[in-house]
Amino acid sequence: ESSSYLSVGLGPHRGRLNIQSGLEDDDEYDGAWCAGVEDQEQWLQLNALRPTLFTGVILQGRNSIWSLNWVRTYKVQFSNDSSVWQPCMNGSEEAVFVGNEDLETPVLALFPEPSVAQYIRINPQTWFSNGTICLRAEVLGCPVPDPDNPHFSETESGSSDDLDFRHHNYNEMRKLMKSVNDECPNITRIYTIGRSYTGLKLYVMEISDNPGKHELGEPEFRYVAGMHGNEVLGRELLLNLMQYICREYNRGNQRVIQLVKDTRIHLLPSMNPDGYEAAYEKGSELSGWALGRYSFEGIDMNHNFPDLNNIMWDAQEMVSMFPHTVCFIWTNSESQT
Repeated sequence: ESSSYLSVGLGPHRGRLNIQSGLEDDDEYDGAWCAGVEDQEQWLQLNALRPTLFTGVILQGRNSIWSLNWVRTYKVQFSNDSSVWQPCMNGSEEAVFVGNEDLETPVLALFPEPSVAQYIRINPQTWFSNGTICLRAEVLGCPVPDPDNPHFSETESGSSDDLDFRHHNYNEMRKLMKSVNDECPNITRIYTIGRSYTGLKLYVMEISDNPGKHELGEPEFRYVAGMHGNEVLGRELLLNLMQYICREYNRGNQRVIQLVKDTRIHLLPSMNPDGYEAAYEKGSELSGWALGRYSFEGIDMNHNFPDLNNIMWDAQEMVSMFPHTVCFIWTNSESQT
């Protein structure tokens, strides 16, 4: 909820940290909440739905390639009913927090004293002089036990699979892959396809009934994750997949046994470990959307595949144009490929 908004695409629902806009401004998917009025009475409000111990705020400017908008300073208020509000205090004075000086860098502000409330407001006080009031934010806090809610302490149900559902940095990823190989040595093999720019090995898990051997006529599948190092889901899915196949194979799951027997599978959980480690060290909230996305050299691996199709089609066209001429084609790959 907000005091006002500039347009539908700049409403309070677009005020989430790291949210991205499209190529054009002023559509339904802009990159921030922007107030419809430029004064110090504007606010962006969050309802935590239950009593919450609020500890801080992370702020960003508006994601845009066409405009420059960010909040430089702001205040914070708390409420339990959204009607009566109490300011965040710094001793005897109302606290004023430092915000942003650019569009993308997340800036963390911790409250002088954590406060328990259900609602919190971010109240911009100053903003970039050539822009307007726009921000993206994430509120830090933890829910507190509610004695009036008998279900609050109940453990949420999760997966019945005995898998390691955590985020794994590089060393933890290596340990997990080693544990899978130790658990299923007859159907797994770990190998590397090289090193990253900083020297981290690119580990691959092979799963097959004959690890290390190419069998004539047997299909091979390669799954690659983590080209953008800060996109972490792919890494965890492949780690879970190798765990699942190993354990189900040992349990006698016939579907998995048949898969391992008839297919050779290669799982590369982290193509860009340098990027992952950079984003992991900074933390998801403070890394921004770009840190870790690219390689150490600033290359977007997802946009840097050799275009073999064009090479083949160009050669075919030259043969058709000059059927009696032998064509030699030299190709220079990019230095980062």
